[in-house]
Amino acid sequence: MGLVFTGVTYYDGIGFLVNNKLGVTGAKQLDGATVCIQAGTTTELNVSDYFRTNGMKYTPITFDTADESAKGLEAGRCDVLTTDQSGLYAQRIKMAHPDEFVVLPEVISKEPLGPLVRKGDDEWFSIVKWTLFAMLNAEEMGITSQNVEEQAKSTQNPDVARLAGGRRRLRQRPEAAQGLGGADRQASGQLRRSVRAQYRPGQRAEDQARAQCAVEQRRHPVRAAGSIALRGVTPTPRPFPQPLRDTAPGRRASSGRRGLHALFAGPRPGSG
Repeated sequence: MGLVFTGVTYYDGIGFLVNNKLGVTGAKQLDGATVCIQAGTTTELNVSDYFRTNGMKYTPITFDTADESAKGLEAGRCDVLTTDQSGLYAQRIKMAHPDEFVVLPEVISKEPLGPLVRKGDDEWFSIVKWTLFAMLNAEEMGITSQNVEEQAKSTQNPDVARLAGGRRRLRQRPEAAQGLGGADRQASGQLRRSVRAQYRPGQRAEDQARAQCAVEQRRHPVRAAGSIALRGVTPTPRPFPQPLRDTAPGRRASSGRRGLHALFAGPRPGSG
């Protein structure tokens, strides 16, 4: 589908939002109910499995969007609205009379939620993934945007210091120990380079071709000349080293690396 998840922010699950007038306190009391569901989602399958497993019947009413589904419940077109519980609370807040509705306690599925990026953009994938990891670790350590500067200056915990960019950290390269501030600056630089590359689509390919040509030149100076010319880059060809001459008739080159003459030339006249 062209998208890839970078990790799990938190686990949600499908729940049920009902009008208080319905008089139910649990999902297993919904036998025979009409249920508003957004079409084309996994919610349809999960709700069907739940009702079938518990020997209950229901009538689904599908809508194209989540907002339309919520309006259907508010207008009385169905008894129950179902989606992820986080979505139920969000829809409840937007209703004209939110106090008239309640989210039932049951969660009938496990729905991992998290950020996703375009497949193939490895640089942006890495930025988002490690930002997510930093946020999870910061939450465990009690680091927030309000106290990160103070934590960096006063903490005695080396893990907190490394994450927050404080002075107390293990021996490592300066660029690898910048904490959140350094990571943000590095991510910002990578993002700017990525955006520039997208606006100049030929530049990255050209840079890669030049880099590969440089490698080929170092490995095979003469052979590289022809292959580089095909890419539109004019190199300065460097010939192979000249063969070492014999120091005396009938002797091979004295260098540790034998010259081309010593390798391929036959016996010299009169050297017998």
